[in-house]
This record gives sequence, C-alpha cells and structure tokens, in this order.
Amino acid sequence: MGLFRSLWSAVERQAAPSIVSKRNYFDFVDGLRGIAVLMVILVHVSQSIGDGHYLSSSIQTYVNAGARGVQLFFILSAFTLFSSNSRRAENEERPLLRFYIRRAFRILPFWWVMAAVWLTYGVIHDHQLALNSFFLAVTFLFGFSRFNLALELIPGGWSLFVEETFYLILPFITKRLKSLYDAIGATILLLILSIIWMKLRSKIPLFNQNNFAYLSPPTQWFVFGLGIIGFFCIAHPRIRAVLLEKKMALLIDTLTFTALALLIGEFYGSTIALFMLFLASFSPFTLLGRLTRIPLLRLFGKYAYSLYLLQFIVLELLRPYSNLLSNTTILSHLPYEVRLLIFYPLYCFMMLGLSALTFKFIELPCIEDGKKILRRLDSRRQTKSI
Repeated sequence: MGLFRSLWSAVERQAAPSIVSKRNYFDFVDGLRGIAVLMVILVHVSQSIGDGHYLSSSIQTYVNAGARGVQLFFILSAFTLFSSNSRRAENEERPLLRFYIRRAFRILPFWWVMAAVWLTYGVIHDHQLALNSFFLAVTFLFGFSRFNLALELIPGGWSLFVEETFYLILPFITKRLKSLYDAIGATILLLILSIIWMKLRSKIPLFNQNNFAYLSPPTQWFVFGLGIIGFFCIAHPRIRAVLLEKKMALLIDTLTFTALALLIGEFYGSTIALFMLFLASFSPFTLLGRLTRIPLLRLFGKYAYSLYLLQFIVLELLRPYSNLLSNTTILSHLPYEVRLLIFYPLYCFMMLGLSALTFKFIELPCIEDGKKILRRLDSRRQTKSI
C-alpha cells in the first residue's frame, strides 16, 4: 500500500503543469487531452496486432471511433489558445508576433526531429523517399499535396497541418469574435463550408485520393469553432453556473454518455458529442469531470504531443515483434479483442515513458528558448523606452 501511494504521489507531481501559466491552466483540459491521445493510440494499436477480425462489430465500431480523438484535440486547442490570446491581446505589445513565436517553439522543433527520424528510417529500409518529401514536411507544405501518399512523410501529420492553418487565422478571429453569438454564427458558417467541401468529393476525383477532402482544413475548421463556443460558454455567468451546479451533474453525464454512445461513429455527430464531453468535464461534480482530473490521465495529456508523433514510428519498429507474438504464440488463439486488451495498455505505458523523455529533453528546452526570445524582446522595448 505504501509503494502504491508513493507511485501515485509521483504521478501527481509529474502531472502538474510545466509549460502553462496557472492563470491559463485548466486541469480537466489535460485530462481530456489524455483521453484524446489514448483514443488515437487505440486505433493505431488495433491496426498493428493482427488480422483485425473482431468477434463483436460493436466493439470494432467503438475502437475505430478512437480516430475522433483528433477532433477532441482540435476543440481543446481552440479553447485554450482563444482563452490565452484573449487575455494577452489586452496586456501585451505586439501580441501577433509573440503568439507565432510561442507556437513555433512549441510545435516545430519536435516536428522537425520526427521528420528527420522518418527520413532516416525510409533511407535505411530502402523506401522511395525523395528529399522533396522531407522539404514538404518540415515546411508544412505537404498539406497542399497530401493527396499524393508518396509525398506524405510523417503519418498523422495531416492534423498538425490543420492546426497550423488554424494558427494563421486565430489572431484575427480573436479580434472579431466577442460573444457567444459571434462564435456560434462563425461556427455555423464553417460547418456549411465543411459540408460543401465534403460534397465536392463526387465532383473532383482528386478529393478522394488519400482521404484528401476529409483530412483537409476546410472540413475540420468548424471543430475549432466548437472550442471557441466552449470558451464563451464557460465565460458566460449563467451557463457556467448551470455547468457547475452539483444537482445538474447526473443529468449532464447522462446526456453526454448517451450522445457519445449514439453518435460516436459518425463525423459530424461525434464531434458534437465530443463538444458535450468537453462541457461536461468542466464541472468537478460530474463523473466525467472527476475522470478528467485523475492525475494519470492528466499525465498522458501533458505528454500528448510527444505521444501523438512518437506512436507511429514506435509501432512501425515493433510491428515485426507484435506480428510474431500475435501469430505464432498462444496469443494467436485468443479473440482479437483480448489481444488488443493485452497489447494496448502495455504499449501506452511504454509510450508514456518515452514521451516523458522527449518532453523533458526536446520539448521543454525549445519552449524555454522561445520564452528567452520573448524576454529579450521585452528588455529591448524597455531599453528603448528609457
């Protein structure tokens, strides 16, 4: 019992925020990030351990729905960035420049590391990787040509490209969306754009190649709009009061779990259900609120960026061994669901350890470098003012 308490205390210490100011930190957001990355990892592990023949089609549906974790990431990203940008725009000089410096040092260094890793892996394994695919990856230009699978270097990179396009427009959105009604109106317009863009698949053959239409920014932008709506909901006194009302917790949980159960398999419906999950998690009284505040889940959320990018190369390196275990041992006689139940948690905790290392030795130092540049800008302005 003492050992368990010591381990749990260590997890709680590690789950504490290290890159977000207390003013901008929401503990449930890290928990939701943990859920999002675990959902995505579940899908990719399920695709790497055998034939994929499930005994239950319902279980297969829910496992595959883990791909919706990306949309949960988008909602959380929009919520946190819109929240911090709204505060900083009022207090900082040159907030646009400062925003892009923060984002660049947060996202680009580890992305470039993974681009180099994938290029090296391709060369070693004689994959036909041209240097232009590396150039397209490091500059994020691959997002314009990812209908050509041969030019896509980093698996899962489409979501980072979509994020980058959101970063480009976020400072301008922050200036124009001043109320919940503004956010709802903008999101409805983006939803209409998404539906029209998806309809173009029947008109433009290129849109069907490598899932180009679905994984492109115009289809996904409305999801970020939901995150901004979430910001205004939480900031609205009456809505906030309802969400935090202890007597409402059971009703909020029931509605959210029902929506997740019924809508999780369909893109637009599941995105609305994930938005409800976000709102339900805000309250510490709901079951979802308590779940997302568990330190271990918040720890997965803290390392989510490393986890997301590392999972693909680690799964690729482990594929020969996982196939060997799945096909030639006693595991081969077990139902696919049981094999997934064995491999998935083992893989998650192994990835958590690796991600803690890359977070400490790559992500954190680069974030600190970005902060140093911002401090130099501040000191220069103070010197000039004197």
